Amino acid sequence: MNTTHETRRLGRIDTARGVGIILVVLGHAIRPGMVAEPWCDFLFGLIYSFHMPLFFVLSGFTFALTCRKYISAPITFLKKRTRSLLIPLLTWAAAVYLCFFVAYRIPQIGAMLEASSFEWVDPLRYLYLMFVWENPYAAHLWYLWVLLVITLAAFIIAHLFRGADQWRTVLLLFSLPCFVIALLLPIPTAVRKMLAYLLFFAVGALLERLGDRLLKPRALTTAVSLIGTALLIAVALLSTIGILPDYGTPLLLKNLLLTVAVFPAILGFLQLCDGLSNLRLLTTAGRDSFAVYLLHQPFCCGFAGILLYDRLGLPSVFVLALCTALSFLFPAAVVWLSRRFRWIGRITGALLNI
Repeated sequence: MNTTHETRRLGRIDTARGVGIILVVLGHAIRPGMVAEPWCDFLFGLIYSFHMPLFFVLSGFTFALTCRKYISAPITFLKKRTRSLLIPLLTWAAAVYLCFFVAYRIPQIGAMLEASSFEWVDPLRYLYLMFVWENPYAAHLWYLWVLLVITLAAFIIAHLFRGADQWRTVLLLFSLPCFVIALLLPIPTAVRKMLAYLLFFAVGALLERLGDRLLKPRALTTAVSLIGTALLIAVALLSTIGILPDYGTPLLLKNLLLTVAVFPAILGFLQLCDGLSNLRLLTTAGRDSFAVYLLHQPFCCGFAGILLYDRLGLPSVFVLALCTALSFLFPAAVVWLSRRFRWIGRITGALLNI
């Protein structure tokens, strides 16, 4: 594959990640009380129907791009994934708990936190919840746990096929019954997420092989993508007005509609990213998306949202804008310091993969 073509593919992925991480931050900035406002409820539903499926599709795509060179070196792959996912996850989880431990020693802050979703958790309980992917202070870390497990499972299948293209098809076929189980059976949330998002990861891996044909704008693919996007918007709207509530048969119907709609919507979005790949702001956000995802919670969205919205009662639009800005400025500052000072870079590189 020529260098120009490869650069274009990576530019598309960076742009998609940039838009995706903006959606992630916006979704996390929405406080529970805000969903009483219809526009916030609609925005919340629309974002959550799209952003995590998108990230798992992108993760499957990039995994398929890079896994070939590790097929004959599984130990090297395991070490790389440990350094890039597991160590940052554990480091940030420990740093977050230490911050909350100190915060609870300050009476005014402790009282505010105790009245929120960040109530005090003792160390052993926190350790247990962290390892069952239900971190009470940094709930967003579930994504890194799930991505680690899915990536290892995908690598095992790819390794069995010695990197031959059949591994993508086998992974997709394996993911289909897993998705049905996640959709229909009452299983633990952590297991449900792992089984459900495996399908999106597998589609991303297959898309890496077929993407140049599928992502080339054509009348049919564009029409299907528009229909999928319209269906996502319609489901979010029907949920907002109460026609598709989050329980019972309506919830099952809602999940089925979202599953049908999200794949063509992602396809259309990736087509659109070709035209946006020259926007430096988006590509930079995409390249630094791991740092933003890891570091933006719980302080820039959760804690700031509690202070600004729950305690001070500021308007939701202002709180969303400020929390979103903080969620990019803080990681950007950490990235800048890591690149500016070598000793900081060594620490953040080793412990946070930044």
